[in-house]
Amino acid sequence: MKYSVESGFPVWQLHVKQNNKTDHDWIHPNAKYHCFCSGKSLCEKYGQDTDYFETDISSGEILSRPDIACKICYRRWKKEFQPIM
Repeated sequence: MKYSVESGFPVWQLHVKQNNKTDHDWIHPNAKYHCFCSGKSLCEKYGQDTDYFETDISSGEILSRPDIACKICYRRWKKEFQPIM
């Protein structure tokens, strides 16, 4: 899948696990931030409504601390979305 600015605005969020039986949402303690574009992560492992959950982090924070981000999402985000300085 090819991502571009036209396919949606990238949002960095923690993936939230949902349990429909208990109506309980949680985030794994070792979770990394994933870049979601149009509700799908760039690593293609997760999908979530980025307007529903408020676990956002700025792109600047990801740039200064890439160790908190999914390696695949980070690499694809830098290739597709980061402007050339």
